[in-house]
Amino acid sequence: MAERIEKHTPGPWEAETRACVGSPDWQVTSGRLVVAVVSGGGDLRGAGRRNALLLAAAPELLEAARDALALLVDFRQERSSMRPRLRDDKEEDPPSPVEAALALAIAKATE
Repeated sequence: MAERIEKHTPGPWEAETRACVGSPDWQVTSGRLVVAVVSGGGDLRGAGRRNALLLAAAPELLEAARDALALLVDFRQERSSMRPRLRDDKEEDPPSPVEAALALAIAKATE
């Protein structure tokens, strides 16, 4: 299998508070590189923190989504190949809603 070349900053990413005037901000970093700055909204434990943590998990979530999709596709194809078929029935089972959702999320993250 060919090695995948990512277009995003490689992980792991970390979320950390960032000193600023007014309201606390969070930054998501990869080593010394700042990947994103997230407004804290005035609360160190609020939505800004949760958004930064979610962003920091993005590389791992993308890889997990790819792995899960590959597993589901393999399972569906194996199940389709084992099912008795009529001689002229060559269709595979359609993708599940979970496969479709994973494929859309992966496309959204990688386009």
